[in-house]
Amino acid sequence: MDPTLSLLMANMAGVTRSSLVLDPFVGTGSLLLACAHYGAYTVGTDINKVLLHGRGRSSRAKKTWRGRDENVRANFIQYNMEDKYLDVLVADASKHNLWAMEGLFDAVVTDPPYGIREQTLKLEAPAPDSRKPYFMPPTSQYNLSDVFTDLLALCSRCLTLGGKLVFWLPIFRPDYHEENIPSHPCFKLVSNCEQILSTFIARRLITLQKVREPSSLKEDDWVGITNRDHYSESFRDRYFQISDQLNRVDLCEDSTGSTKPATGSTKPVTGSTKPATGSTKRATGVGSNLGNSVSSYSETTLNSSVT
Repeated sequence: MDPTLSLLMANMAGVTRSSLVLDPFVGTGSLLLACAHYGAYTVGTDINKVLLHGRGRSSRAKKTWRGRDENVRANFIQYNMEDKYLDVLVADASKHNLWAMEGLFDAVVTDPPYGIREQTLKLEAPAPDSRKPYFMPPTSQYNLSDVFTDLLALCSRCLTLGGKLVFWLPIFRPDYHEENIPSHPCFKLVSNCEQILSTFIARRLITLQKVREPSSLKEDDWVGITNRDHYSESFRDRYFQISDQLNRVDLCEDSTGSTKPATGSTKPVTGSTKPATGSTKRATGVGSNLGNSVSSYSETTLNSSVT
């Protein structure tokens, strides 16, 4: 996540000194670093065990495998904020009762995966005889709408009353409607800001505030809802479909010669080079007039081009 956007999200969440902040899709921890910058204590979870423990292939150039300095904790050490790092856990954010204690966190700041670079995954229930040390249950993909409704259900339990949830919601701009924003009886919408990424694709920074406890609801109402599903089609498939269409349009424009310069516009420029040639000859003879000659050449070329 871009550092400026990370700090913006921390501000939207109202993070202050001694706040306890959770990122359920922590990744490399960039959002938690921004919260720690304001003095918050941070906790993260992620389904990717390899990423959290700094194992697997490195993202650095000319390096094959990750080193000891390529994990979330190492990032906090690098910025001298290790005292604000509490821990990161391998966990599935789709489990609503993940945290035994309700109202534990003051804010949740996160950026769930969109399914483009990182897959949207959740854990499948392991077989009873598979609960062994270092055993990782199999994962399965699920709809992006469910990612956000599960996120709201999780935060309705783990956030304190008045705490804020801040997250990014990817959208297709032509089809976007306010009803696409996931909702929950325990939350009210505080802000909705758009970041335009391209002509057709954007993402919205959503800020929700917890206004009631889930204990006052029926169990069926604990899960968040989406009044109008924005991801009836796979977001990943549609994203690349739009990208392919735009690339084809660019190729068609190139094949029609739209990139060629206008034929008529080159003639005045050609004529403007003649005075410039003469001015350089005069400058060769008199060194003191070199600056004036270059200035007259620039003015001539500019005037001819504008004409």
